[in-house]
Amino acid sequence: MKPLVRITAWVALGALGALLLAGGCTSDTCTCPGGTDETGYPDQSTPDGVVEKLEMAYEAMDSEAYAECLAEDFAFFLHPDEVASEPELPEYWGKPMEQVIHSNVFADTTTIESITLTLAVVATDSLPGDDPGDPSDDLWQYDVDVDLRVQVPPELTILADGRSRFVMRRSPGRDEVMWQIVEHRDVGEGRREETTWTAIKLLFGGPVEESLYPVRTDPGNVLLKLEMAYERMDAEAYLDCLADSFVFLLNPDDLTDDPELPESWDKVEEAIIHGNMFGEDTDVQGIALWLVFESEEQDTGDPGDPLDDRWTCHYHYDLRVQLPPDLTLHAASPVDFVVGIDPDDVGHGGTYLWEIVTWSDLPDWGSRVPDPASEACSWGRIKAMFR
Repeated sequence: MKPLVRITAWVALGALGALLLAGGCTSDTCTCPGGTDETGYPDQSTPDGVVEKLEMAYEAMDSEAYAECLAEDFAFFLHPDEVASEPELPEYWGKPMEQVIHSNVFADTTTIESITLTLAVVATDSLPGDDPGDPSDDLWQYDVDVDLRVQVPPELTILADGRSRFVMRRSPGRDEVMWQIVEHRDVGEGRREETTWTAIKLLFGGPVEESLYPVRTDPGNVLLKLEMAYERMDAEAYLDCLADSFVFLLNPDDLTDDPELPESWDKVEEAIIHGNMFGEDTDVQGIALWLVFESEEQDTGDPGDPLDDRWTCHYHYDLRVQLPPDLTLHAASPVDFVVGIDPDDVGHGGTYLWEIVTWSDLPDWGSRVPDPASEACSWGRIKAMFR
């Protein structure tokens, strides 16, 4: 752990003095300063202490102390302007990605010379939980004005300002009171500078942007994640898009040309195929994939059961797989994806996640002009090469 560069004053709320004069307070009922732990940081016994500790951890460039401020189900919601300008960025990411980013931002090898961070609280709100008798499910929401300054050589200061919103909760299952941040939203209201806190994380967080994928919160995000995983040859991310009951239906033309091919295969076979196609020993030198949306249809099933909802998404694809020495496999055709709600996983805050249930490779080659330098085939035939 790096030494602290400074100890700042406690964040003072205007209502705090009145509460104290009225007879004191406890960490269960209000935001009041707590103590410090053995490292000199606030002990997180109050929401105020968490805000203070985050400030101090940033200025000390202490990734361990920063991570302690975050709940295990923490989510950082990226600034909307950054997501709008870079469609491949997700709406949010979780604590594991936040830890990777800050281990790079705060590393000994970083180009950053120093950081100053001021979080000025402008509003707080108590959000009672479902059980009035259980304070551990209560939330505190803090809106803060941000002034983040990153000093890099030779004499450049990068300033990010604006508004952030923190939502905090008591850490469950602990004897002592410990508050942690559940959500950090880079909302950016009142910005004077073009740089956002999100942009600082992406700029100095190392090669993390390439590992970011859209969260599967709607059918379009599932297919965007599939597209990105294919081009990055990332089997784990690709398989995350597929339901456990997933079925791939081969192009009927392929079955006519090669009677030994099966009509379909499952997710287990997909895992074998893409482990071979994307693995370290593969001959594949590169992949380019374009998925072009055509139309979609919704089948809501039982109106009282969203888990049986299905979307049929009609796309055209153009897939190019580069093999040595100079061979490009080129597949382009319509494809239908049937996408449903994942019954085994949820996103942040209980948001539904979606997954591909059925994938049909369709026979329509009339709209494609084959590249004369490529070998024409189908997506299913390319997959079959790696079985």
